[in-house]
Amino acid sequence: MAKKVEEKSVVSDNSEKLFKKNQLIFSERFRDKRDLLNALLRENKLYAVSQAEEMIDIYMKGKVK
Repeated sequence: MAKKVEEKSVVSDNSEKLFKKNQLIFSERFRDKRDLLNALLRENKLYAVSQAEEMIDIYMKGKVK
């Protein structure tokens, strides 16, 4: 079973652009993490690049049972 990663309600400052899930998944920056982002991100929510990276880091540092 996949471990659910808690989403942080981080208020993004105005300097960071927000992107849809599909925009991040198909971006060149996250091409090697597409499957992981697809599992972690929600469809109808906007994310900053830093938020997506933080969610990936939290997931990758999670403990294995």
